[in-house]
Amino acid sequence: MYLVVANTHLSRDDAQDALSVGLIVEGLLGGFDTYNGVVHAYAFDVASTSLSRPVLFGFIDALSFVGFVLGAMIGKFTRYKVSYLFSIIIAIINLVFIHALLPESARQQRRSTPRRSMFKSIFSPIYVFFRGAQSFKYLPLFGLAFYVYSLSSATETSFLRFVESYNRLPGLPRWLLLTGPRMLDLVTLLYILPALALFWQRNRGSTCAAGLQLALTLSRHSILITAASCIVILVFCISMRTPTNNEPELLCTLFASLYPLGAAIARPALYALGSTAFAAAGHRGEIGVLFGALSVWGEFGMYTSYLLYTPNSTIFWFSAFFLVVTLMLLLPDSLPPLVQGEEEGADGGLDSGVA
Repeated sequence: MYLVVANTHLSRDDAQDALSVGLIVEGLLGGFDTYNGVVHAYAFDVASTSLSRPVLFGFIDALSFVGFVLGAMIGKFTRYKVSYLFSIIIAIINLVFIHALLPESARQQRRSTPRRSMFKSIFSPIYVFFRGAQSFKYLPLFGLAFYVYSLSSATETSFLRFVESYNRLPGLPRWLLLTGPRMLDLVTLLYILPALALFWQRNRGSTCAAGLQLALTLSRHSILITAASCIVILVFCISMRTPTNNEPELLCTLFASLYPLGAAIARPALYALGSTAFAAAGHRGEIGVLFGALSVWGEFGMYTSYLLYTPNSTIFWFSAFFLVVTLMLLLPDSLPPLVQGEEEGADGGLDSGVA
C-alpha cells in the first residue's frame, strides 16, 4: 500500500484511506508484534542452555538494530518511489527463507495442547501471567514490571538529544555524539553480554537454576544502572538552572555513558527472566503465548511512552520513576520453584507451540 500511494497521484483523503487499509491488515495479522514474539520463542527453543537465552535475545536486538540502519541507508540512497519496492523484495526473500530453509525449532515430538476459545485467546496477554499456583506469586509481578519498564522506551530518544545538547567534551563531531551510544549498544549486546553469561557459567554451572538467577541479576543491575543514569542527568539539568559553579559535569558524563550499557541489557534480560521463570513453573508448552503477551505489552508501553515524550528533561522524570518502580517489582525473591524434571529438561529444546 505504501508503494501504491508513493507511485500514484491519489488525493490526500484517498491516500489516507489506502494507508489505513494497509495498517488495518497489518494489525489484524499481528504485524511486527507477532513477528517479534515468534522470533523470541524460536530463540528460546533453540537455546542450548538457559544461560544462552539472554545472549540470543541480545543478538536479536543487535541484528534488528543493524537491519533498521541498513533499511534507512537503502531508503536514503534510493528514490522515494522505489524504496518501498526494496522492502517488498526483502520481505519476500525472508518469507521464502523461513518457509523453505528455516528448520523446525522443536527437538522432540510436538506436545498436544488443549484448544481454547477465541474469546479466551483474546485475553491471553493478561491471563498468561496467572498460570497455576506455582507461578502466581511471581509472574504477575514480572508482567507488571515488564510493562512499566516499557513505559521508559522514549528515554533513548531523549538521551540522544541530551548528549547532543549538553556535550561535556567540546570538539567532538555531531555524528560521533549520535552514533557513539548506538555503537556502545552493539558492543554491549554482541560482546559484553555474552562475556557476562560465560563468566556466570564458569562460576555457577549451566543449570536452569543458574540461568534463572543470571536473568534476574542482569535485569536488576541493568535497570539499576539505567535508573541511576536518569537520576544523575536530572541532577545535572537542575544544577544548570542555578547560578553555581559546582555542576556535576564529570559525574554526569560518567553516568550518561553508562546509560546505553544498562538499557541494552535490560530488555533481553527481562525476556530471559520471564521465559525461564515461566518454563520453570511448568508452563513450557505455552512459551509462545508468553512471548506474544510480552510483545504486546512492550509495544503498548512504547506507544504510551512516546505520548509522554517531551524534548526537554521532563521525560527523564517519568523514566526515573518508571525504572525505580520496575526495580521494586523485581526485588521480591519469590521465583517459582523448578518443577520435577524441569532442571534436567529445561535445555532440551522442547516445542514452544509456535514454531
